[in-house]
Amino acid sequence: MTGQNDPGAAGPAGDGAEKTGPETSTAVPTRARRWYSDPLLLAVLITVFAADQFTKVLIVGFMRLGESWPESGFLRLTYARNTGMAFGLFQDQAMILTIVSFVAVAAIVWFYRNAMTFPLLRAALGLQLGGALGNLLDRLRLGYVVDFFDVGPWPIFNIADSSIVIGIAILAWHFAFQQGAESAASTPRDAPLPGGANTGAPD
Repeated sequence: MTGQNDPGAAGPAGDGAEKTGPETSTAVPTRARRWYSDPLLLAVLITVFAADQFTKVLIVGFMRLGESWPESGFLRLTYARNTGMAFGLFQDQAMILTIVSFVAVAAIVWFYRNAMTFPLLRAALGLQLGGALGNLLDRLRLGYVVDFFDVGPWPIFNIADSSIVIGIAILAWHFAFQQGAESAASTPRDAPLPGGANTGAPD
């Protein structure tokens, strides 16, 4: 008569089954990580920001405004002050561009918190964030951005501009090619065809 009143029938196994719910999981989702605690993003950000500010200090300290070294050639260093966006766009719009810079930084941080999974993308956002902060500091401190890379007919630019463009290019490449390849690879090969047809071998 052990089956009539046997509250221990489930036994220890029953208790264990009840404790395997989602509340017992201690894994922290990747998205829970914040950008300011991401060592890869911070390393890229700090490197870009420091290199950008250091080179600008050298240009301002050793060159006169408008001076070029060498004086002629395809690739030169030319001290220029940019009151517009990257590569000289939208000149003399300091207030609007400062606001846009803050919005851009906030957008990068938001994107990291909501879509960041791959190391390459984290590095790309570090490039963009370091560049955006470098130019933003110039606008807040000087009212303009210091530019110095003078390449052929291309508008004069700086390390921050280059980092932002490279970061955007990496993101564009990833979403145009890598994400599509990963989606195709994750599709089951034996998935049924539309309309219920199935080309697989019968059981």
